[in-house]
Amino acid sequence: MGLPSAMQQLSMAFTMVIMNLVIIAVSNTDGVAVYAVGWRVVMIAIAPLVGIGTAVMTVSGFVYGERSYKKLMPVLFYATKVGILIETGIAIFTFFLAPYIAAVFTQAESAAHITQDITNFLKIAFLFYPTTAMGLLSSSLFQGTGKGTSSLIATIVRSLILTPLFAFLFSYYLGMGLTGVWWGLVFGNVLGSLMTFGWVYLYVRKLQAHTPEKLSLVHGET
Repeated sequence: MGLPSAMQQLSMAFTMVIMNLVIIAVSNTDGVAVYAVGWRVVMIAIAPLVGIGTAVMTVSGFVYGERSYKKLMPVLFYATKVGILIETGIAIFTFFLAPYIAAVFTQAESAAHITQDITNFLKIAFLFYPTTAMGLLSSSLFQGTGKGTSSLIATIVRSLILTPLFAFLFSYYLGMGLTGVWWGLVFGNVLGSLMTFGWVYLYVRKLQAHTPEKLSLVHGET
């Protein structure tokens, strides 16, 4: 469990490097600065999901340990519902306050010229906040049930494959430039999160199909 988790963090760092290369290919260093600042805001926006994910990991671990597999689906659905509601609220907040958020990070005179670019980033990136709940919390359930490798694969597919791929396609082949990178970021994260959620859903259904019949003695009755 520890090794896949460490590799997940490493894959995210590689994603940053690849995204920077894509941005430089279609823009300049200002684009890299916009991405760095914008992604910092994104990480703050999805911070509540980290806390929910820890809870999902803990609860799913208990449920899996006692082999009460039928309880896993309610855990996944409830956590995902709460995560989507929270992230939808944060997304709306971010969209309408994007200019003001961007201004906070560009108070220096040398950074003032990228304020509008950061605003544009925030007004596009907010779209994948709700679906991030599906992907991140699904990965947490994988980890809670001892499927650290599955969580790692899901992260690699989303972060190292889909996101850079869509960013490159939108920005280069569709000629959308820096804006295309942001749309690629959205499409890659949304598709990756939906795929992860579908994968963990099928995994839980498979566990439920093989739930052992329990014979328990309660007050002398079988």
